[in-house]
Amino acid sequence: MESLPRDGFLKFNSDTLEAVRKVYNLEKPGEMKQAVDILEEWIRQQQHFTKKTFDRRYLELTIIVSKGSLERAKSRLDRACTFRTLMPEIFEEYDIRNDAIISRDLKDITHSILPKMTKDHNRIYILRNTGKKFETTFLDSYMKVIMTFAEYIKVHDYALSNYLVLDYMDVNMVELASKLYITTMRQIMALVTEGYGFRVKGILILSESKLVDMVVSIFKQVMPAKIGSRIEVLKSPQMLKDIVGEEVLPADYGGTEKTLAEMQEDFFNVIESKDFKAYLRDINSAKTDESRRQTDKFNEQYLGMPGTFRTLSVD
Repeated sequence: MESLPRDGFLKFNSDTLEAVRKVYNLEKPGEMKQAVDILEEWIRQQQHFTKKTFDRRYLELTIIVSKGSLERAKSRLDRACTFRTLMPEIFEEYDIRNDAIISRDLKDITHSILPKMTKDHNRIYILRNTGKKFETTFLDSYMKVIMTFAEYIKVHDYALSNYLVLDYMDVNMVELASKLYITTMRQIMALVTEGYGFRVKGILILSESKLVDMVVSIFKQVMPAKIGSRIEVLKSPQMLKDIVGEEVLPADYGGTEKTLAEMQEDFFNVIESKDFKAYLRDINSAKTDESRRQTDKFNEQYLGMPGTFRTLSVD
C-alpha cells in the first residue's frame, strides 16, 4: 500500500509510512510491493493453510512487525493460523459491550488504543483497572477482547512499537494478583508477541501501592526477559506525560485528547461495526489443517509452548 489505512479512529504522523519503512530498509519504490508478492506466493504453497488469500495490508503489516524479515513474517503467519486452530474459543465473534460474561468480568476496566502516535511513531494502549473483586474467568474474558484489539491493530496500524500503560492506581492489588493465572498469561503473551508480532517498547504501570512488586513479579514470570526488563512503575500520570508526551494522552491523564472512556467508546464503535465484524469472520477462517503439515516442524515449533499447546495431540 502506498498510503496508510484510514478508518477515522487511528491517526498517524505525516511521515509515518516512510519513516517506518526506512527503519526496515523497505523505503525504496517497489520494495514493499515485491516483499508482499513473495509472501503471497509462499502462502499459496502452504498446503496446511486453510486460507490462501489475505488482505495485502495484513501481509504488509505482518512484514513490518517482523522487522522487515520475510522469514520471520512467514513464521508469524503460520503461528497466527495455528493459534486459531488450537484455541478456536478465543477467536469467536463476541459482542464486547453486550456479552454477559465479558461485561461482568471486565466491568471495572476501561481501555483503548490511543488514536494519536508518539512523535517517534509508537502506539499507546492504556488500561485502567479499578476492580476490588474479580471473577475467576476475568483473564479469559480479557484474552478474548484483547485478541479482537490485536486483529484490528494487525490490519490498521503502522507503528514501530507499542507502550502498554496499566493504570492500577485504584485496583485491589492483592485480589488482582490472585487472578493473574500464569498459564493464561503465558498464552496471552504467546498470542500477542509470537502470533501477532507486537513489539513492546515499554510496560508502564501506574501505581503508588507497595504491593505493585507482587504483580510485576508475576508479569516477569510470563514474559521474555527482554520485555520484562522494560517494565517501569510510575507513581503519577505526570511521569507518564514525561515519557510519551501530553499531546497523545487522554484528558484524565493530563493530556489534550478526549478522556479514556470517550476513546474506548469511539474504539468500540469501530471494532463492533459491521465492516470490521465481517473482516473478523474472514480472517478467523485462516487456520491450519494439521493433517497436511510436516509433523516434525509442528513438534519443533509448538509442542514447547506453555499450557494448552504442550499437550496437543495431532492426528
